[in-house]
Amino acid sequence: MTAALTVSNDATPDVTRAFQWVDDVLAGRVIAGEDVIAACRRHVSDMEIGHERGLYFDAEAAQRAVNFYELCPHVKGPLAAKLAIRANNKKRVAAGKRLLNYNPITLADWQAFIVVSLFGWRRLTDEAVNMFFADPDEPKTWPLRFQIAHLCVARKNGKTTMLAPILLMGLCAMGESGAEIYSAATTRDQAKIVWDIANSMIKRGPLGQRIQKRAWYTQHGKSGSEFRPLSSDHDTLDGLNIFIAGVDELHAHKSRGLYEVLESSMGSRASQLLVSITTAGIDRESICYEIESLAREVVHGRIENDALFAMLFTVDKKELDDENALLEEGPHWYKANPNLGVSVSLDVLRSEAKIARESPRKRSNFLRKRLNVWVGAVSAWLNMTRWDQCPDSVPISFFKGAQCWAGLDLSSKRDVASLSVLFRKDGIKYPYLFNWLPRGALSHMSKTHKEMFEDWERSGYLEIVEGDTIDQSLIEDRLQQIREDHDLQCLAFDPWHATRLVSNLHELGWPEKITIQVGQTVRHLSEPMKTLEEWVLNKTIANPRNELLTWALSNVVKYEDKSSNIKPNKETSANKIDPAVALIMSIARELFTPPKRRSVYETRGIRTL
Repeated sequence: MTAALTVSNDATPDVTRAFQWVDDVLAGRVIAGEDVIAACRRHVSDMEIGHERGLYFDAEAAQRAVNFYELCPHVKGPLAAKLAIRANNKKRVAAGKRLLNYNPITLADWQAFIVVSLFGWRRLTDEAVNMFFADPDEPKTWPLRFQIAHLCVARKNGKTTMLAPILLMGLCAMGESGAEIYSAATTRDQAKIVWDIANSMIKRGPLGQRIQKRAWYTQHGKSGSEFRPLSSDHDTLDGLNIFIAGVDELHAHKSRGLYEVLESSMGSRASQLLVSITTAGIDRESICYEIESLAREVVHGRIENDALFAMLFTVDKKELDDENALLEEGPHWYKANPNLGVSVSLDVLRSEAKIARESPRKRSNFLRKRLNVWVGAVSAWLNMTRWDQCPDSVPISFFKGAQCWAGLDLSSKRDVASLSVLFRKDGIKYPYLFNWLPRGALSHMSKTHKEMFEDWERSGYLEIVEGDTIDQSLIEDRLQQIREDHDLQCLAFDPWHATRLVSNLHELGWPEKITIQVGQTVRHLSEPMKTLEEWVLNKTIANPRNELLTWALSNVVKYEDKSSNIKPNKETSANKIDPAVALIMSIARELFTPPKRRSVYETRGIRTL
């Protein structure tokens, strides 16, 4: 068996143009990013050898899915206006088609490829094969191959217009009895956006003859199927049995609960599909970033997962090195905006980019919403892409007896206490972080943040101590151990919380000259903060792959005074920056110590006369 059924230009014209788009992408005739190119290569490979894994492509089923969009009218914007309807009917008359009182959705080539992929690719399960041999004359529809779909594309590229018909298709056009269809989002109002658009399509088009809208759900009477909006009140969502669910703007989900409830409700039907459509976000610990990271690994062939489909319209990884260049018009704008020149105005992008060059906040929004680039905080300071690219670290034991500098940021009751220990070797800086959190602080966190910190404890990035405060003797013991194992030059501390701890260190025999107060002011932190930024850009600092530190760095926003002095700040109390502050404090003292000169005897040995 081959992976594809025969594709006829006459019978399946939209499949043909979708496949042609794939060819054009791979030939360079369509501008596309590396992730989209990888997805196209995956498709071509699966068409050639997918049958070896029980996959095949049903061109007729794929064409039926695109045909369904003919029943779904545009309901917003100029394409929904009477003028657009008249213009479309002129084209229909010329093509010998019947007149319509609405303007149906016509998928762009890239959208057609997504739809034909989701509904054309099928999998041969043992159950389906047994049913076929039990009654080979009975028409069969093999189960959908893809169960999870993640689509990431910049705003105004027709995400909702593409998603709503997919949900309506599951409601009334796929032969599923008692289908449960959901439009899911963080709030009920957000979930209703897609649901309301779908209901407007029903009202203005021919689907109103089959489907009835109720107060809080939409019903297809013949099959007993229902379509409901669903919000993230996921504690009350037990017992779902989804057929198709769409999650709009997954990046906005602060909790992973709703997505995981939807995902866990799959498995009882032969075909089930969970589609998330989103722009990029700001939280790298979110379910959205997790799914996107997995999707990228799958389309590039580094992880095999035949059940996951992904299209990631964004700029290439190497282009992230120069954010200023991203704000200039170029091919990268088309990579994130496949509908540029159609539903996305090039003039609007030019205008927004011009403003973004002058405003850090607007820059962040432009990168995220218009180019699908994940950023840190809304006015983030550090280039997190460059941070990810910094060289790996080595075990701290590698620096036994070596010079080091420490920075200590002690917490209030509900914050993280962080200790940074910084080494340097051969022009590279090596930071190591030790973090503590009182268990009582977890009860004041959101469920998402609580789960994050518990995961970090299990991964060894954090020690959660019992009680409502941190026993400072734990930190004293760690400092003592560091001083015994290494040549500690200085401990920088914030006098606001650490005075008692430092006094205890003095009683333990620490000389006062190596404990230095470093206040949380631009006077003390501006130079080391700028230095850290320079190290990251030049990749002269090792990345310890400490997820808590990375999260804290992504939360840092820059406070800048009128003299261009800076210090770290945060936008919300939930976005902890303590590990990042501790690192900056350790850099503050390292800058005051020139590199240790090696003895001439270490380089050439002892000469005898």
